[in-house]
Amino acid sequence: MDTYSEQVGALFDSPYTPNPPSDEGGRLRVLHADYTQDGIGSPVIGVFHLPAGRVRILGYLSHFYADLTAASVDLGWEAYEESDGTAVVADPNGLDSGAAVATLLTIGTALASKIQDKVFDSKGGVNIIATGADALADGDTFEGDLVYVLD
Repeated sequence: MDTYSEQVGALFDSPYTPNPPSDEGGRLRVLHADYTQDGIGSPVIGVFHLPAGRVRILGYLSHFYADLTAASVDLGWEAYEESDGTAVVADPNGLDSGAAVATLLTIGTALASKIQDKVFDSKGGVNIIATGADALADGDTFEGDLVYVLD
């Protein structure tokens, strides 16, 4: 065989470089979020906090449901610092953009990857945010499960 994926090719590197757990041998973890708006408030909700280190979100296994008065919701992240100290700017719609509300949705439809995954390598973790198109109204809700790979 002449060509390999990056992960298989790493097995033949000299010196040997093991793949990170987010690519091979990692364990699935789940974050769950429930949110109900009390009164009128900001359209931004902090829904998940990913731990520090290299974390791969498996969007095709992750789902959310937003029952908002707004017509759509975006899902993304706040600014954070990578493991090497590089600053990463916020991307409020980096995971999903303009998703329909009151519908069960898969996380990651805005990602370029066809399998809808996203790798974060952070020093202090990453805050995942949901942003409604308008201010939240009393009783608006968000719930979801975010599946990721770590260690």
